[in-house]
Amino acid sequence: MRLARIEPVPKRVEFITLADGSFATRPGIDLERFLDNILDIRRHIVSGHPLPEHYYRRSRGRDHLPESRGWLHLRVGHGIDDDVLLIVEQTADCVLFIGLTNHDIFKERPRGRSLLRLGSRIAKAKLPRKPVR
Repeated sequence: MRLARIEPVPKRVEFITLADGSFATRPGIDLERFLDNILDIRRHIVSGHPLPEHYYRRSRGRDHLPESRGWLHLRVGHGIDDDVLLIVEQTADCVLFIGLTNHDIFKERPRGRSLLRLGSRIAKAKLPRKPVR
């Protein structure tokens, strides 16, 4: 699913974590500084409300992450540090929070290289969930 926006329908949110249980964060970025904005994004998604525009990219140029990986980048640093981005992937019923990074992710070759190690965890999170009885 490669949309430029998060669909305004209720979806579950899943944080993709590293082997140690932590959330992937680029060195030098303090996750705690952005936690309120991350939780605000989560609240909007879970409730099915549209995300405020300030979380979306401003430029009109080509966005390679959705094309190459199916990932969106949300401006989670709004009001704190405009360089900080939350990388997410949207499925029909879920939004995966993949990692916290900055615009350097666009310079990586291949694009998103720093988060590719999470590939198997992302794939597992996208598997259909078994109904709870």
